[in-house]
Amino acid sequence: MEDKTTVYRSPDSESELTRLAFYRIGFSRVFPQFHITRPVKYVYTVKIVVAGRGIIRSHARQQSFKAGDIVLYWKGYPYEWWTDPQDLLQHYWIDIE
Repeated sequence: MEDKTTVYRSPDSESELTRLAFYRIGFSRVFPQFHITRPVKYVYTVKIVVAGRGIIRSHARQQSFKAGDIVLYWKGYPYEWWTDPQDLLQHYWIDIE
């Protein structure tokens, strides 16, 4: 017996708009008080935070993130982020073209 519900289905699986091109997938650990600045991202990045916390600044906005959050970096925009002074940050990341 199967109880199945389709939440989303691509209207056209051959469409360039609905096809995702995964560029890289990885896992990172970052030490406390780490700071990084990227001038421009050429891919979209999804970061899944599994431990730690930090702050990200992008699109002239600043917001914090913590374990359990999913963070999206937009293609074509600069960004910078900092880790918490006390916490080791661990996250999975997926770059999508």
